[in-house]
Amino acid sequence: MNMKLTASIISMAACVSLSLPAQAKFETGQTLPDMQVVDSNGVTHNLSDFEGKNVVLEWTNHDCPYVKKHYNSEFKNMQGLQKQAAADDVVWLSVISSGVGKQGYVQGDKANALTVSRDAAPAAVILDPNGTAGRAFSAQTTPHMFVINKDRTLVYQGAIDSKRSTRASDIPKSQNYVAAALEALKTGAKIEKSETKPYGCSVKYGQKAASLEGETYVKYAQAYGSGNKTNAKPGQNAKKFQVKSQAEISRMSPKDRAKYQRDLAAYKKAKQKARPQKAYGS
Repeated sequence: MNMKLTASIISMAACVSLSLPAQAKFETGQTLPDMQVVDSNGVTHNLSDFEGKNVVLEWTNHDCPYVKKHYNSEFKNMQGLQKQAAADDVVWLSVISSGVGKQGYVQGDKANALTVSRDAAPAAVILDPNGTAGRAFSAQTTPHMFVINKDRTLVYQGAIDSKRSTRASDIPKSQNYVAAALEALKTGAKIEKSETKPYGCSVKYGQKAASLEGETYVKYAQAYGSGNKTNAKPGQNAKKFQVKSQAEISRMSPKDRAKYQRDLAAYKKAKQKARPQKAYGS
């Protein structure tokens, strides 16, 4: 991956910061607010970094048959679009909003391995396991495509093409809406279709207000001691157990991440044992 480009990528993941409600639908023609997000390498970026560049957002799930259609090894439709975008200095971001334990959920190493194995060429793969970015864009399907122009205006959203099927053989017979939008931006022509209905698998969102960031859980984390102790009580330990955000977790080494998850599980168990009448999430 081009490291210079990576350093300025809008990484749409667990910590998107918006001035709008998380579920607000961005309208075609709207100038988008700035966003801070994280990619599969744990790098944090901002949408404002890309002013002056066209950007494509591709919602994806490697286990979805509609996604497999466009990554088919014979036609390589998605890969071809990504490579043409890179040649035209367009920033292409593949976004994964599958929740933990849901179809298509991956961590950074797996996401990067998929990019290599499929000969894909996104500028970055965005990890959004709590669905913040997906809900902000009202991403419904995989794939669901968004094209943003150099002024940070949303100029296209919807399906990748006109053939709503899982058959790769339909690709040559389809009108590719994303390619058409990018060509129009390149030549200065009008985008004839600026919004279409997306098709594909539903985005496999996890529970809204992810457990690691739920208000109730944060309050318990501030009150109870380390998750390493099975009978934690308020004020027991000088060093409090700290709940981390998804962005912080994504930057951990695999070893540290695994230890944190073990501590988190032990902490939850201790908290529920100490106060069973107030189970987590109540």
